[in-house]
Amino acid sequence: MDAVTYHTSSELARLDAGSRPKAGAAYRATLAAHSLAILPRLAFGVSATALLAYAGRPDLAVGLAGAGVVVAALVGRATLRARTDFLVRQDEKNRLIATLTEARDEAMRQAGQAEAAREEARRASLAKSTFLATMSHEIRTPMNGVLGMAQLLQRSDLSGLQRSQVDTLIKSGELLMVILGDILDLSKIDAGQMEIAKSPCDLRALLAEMETFWAPTAAERGLTLAVEVHDAVPPFVALDPRRVRQVLFNLVGNALKFTKEGAVTVTVNLDRATDSLTFAVSDTGVGIDAADLPHLFQKFSQGDASDVRRFAGVGLGLAICRELSALMGGDVAAESELGVGSTFRVRLPLEETAAPAAEDLAAQAITDDEAPALSILCADDNPTNLLVLEQLLGAMGFRIRVANGGREALEAMTTETFDLVLMDIQMPEMTGIDVLQALRAQAGPNRETPLIAVTADAMTLGADRYRDLGFAGLVTKPVQVQSLVSAMMAAVANPDEDGGELAATA
Repeated sequence: MDAVTYHTSSELARLDAGSRPKAGAAYRATLAAHSLAILPRLAFGVSATALLAYAGRPDLAVGLAGAGVVVAALVGRATLRARTDFLVRQDEKNRLIATLTEARDEAMRQAGQAEAAREEARRASLAKSTFLATMSHEIRTPMNGVLGMAQLLQRSDLSGLQRSQVDTLIKSGELLMVILGDILDLSKIDAGQMEIAKSPCDLRALLAEMETFWAPTAAERGLTLAVEVHDAVPPFVALDPRRVRQVLFNLVGNALKFTKEGAVTVTVNLDRATDSLTFAVSDTGVGIDAADLPHLFQKFSQGDASDVRRFAGVGLGLAICRELSALMGGDVAAESELGVGSTFRVRLPLEETAAPAAEDLAAQAITDDEAPALSILCADDNPTNLLVLEQLLGAMGFRIRVANGGREALEAMTTETFDLVLMDIQMPEMTGIDVLQALRAQAGPNRETPLIAVTADAMTLGADRYRDLGFAGLVTKPVQVQSLVSAMMAAVANPDEDGGELAATA
């Protein structure tokens, strides 16, 4: 038999304390239970041995003592094994607890970092939006004076050379505003603020307008510009006319820019199988390398780095087309071959609709000569903006009263009656929104007079938000005459409908 070293309960506890970490109350309770189980057996063995020795049977006493030693050794080994197993399990549990605690602490740390990162991103996004809104306002305000006065010159008696110079001035200013509008639109999309406003759209009229706009550019370059709308396309479809126009203008503008000779063709087809409209813009231009096609719709991207030097543009147009197409439930794709040309296809869901109401068509058809003699209050804190509105609208026969700021406008509306109010939004002391709320809250001759927001801030509030506030229309600066007149006629045609058809210039 192997020699067995026996330890008493107190020795086991002492050895354990010196060689292993404390196992806690559970371990001490288990050790005490094993010790209590051994003591009665030892007491019985000692008592029996003493009695046998006293009775003259030393041989039995020795045997009994030996058996007692063996039993005690076996019990001690079992106790030691139980203690070891318990300590191993306790160590595993402690390691698991430590691992879980560490994982919890790490998860909490990462959650804290993620929350801090989200807050930092929110602040950065807010700072970017504030910066863009401020820059938009600061750029659009002086451009309103530049383009407004240019439009006034355009309506005056000019020589052929002078008219050409003014036309160039206006077109260059509009190009600058297109670039600014693209930057702002991308920022709106990134911030989830882009609005899609569907309305009955006459695609043939929209494309005719686009053809009229780009025809001089095509003729100047010696190119043919053709527009084809298949007979199956319905007369009116529910789309966002402004965004469709923006997408097509970008694509046609690019096609003309990258085509030296040949033609640019715009076609519109109807696919009944998928209930979709397909707008295709094809050109016979320089084409695009196959390696560049996957990156074509990325922001600030052009087909070839050398194109940035050879052709104007900042690489935002196609990114805008992709984002707007997606927001309208469609997509845009391109196919091209170097030296042959390119075709861009925009696919949008088809939603047939009836023609606009007769009064809406009448408002849209108003021309300068047919404009009614309305009494209009123009409120703005910028003298140049007031001068532009006064001269533009005065030349059309409107009766104009100007107010320098919101407070002066509110005072004028308490004593005079107006058919319409053109209200700047960002004014010191009293904003355009403050004026509207004060006007609606008090009795007076203009409590129900429609107000149109005329603002250089194209970022902070969208058309729907202005409608919710109670404005009858929205026109962004620089003011375009046709857009302004259209918004005015829509407002006076629907005086009881707050926020009738909102118009906005790009």
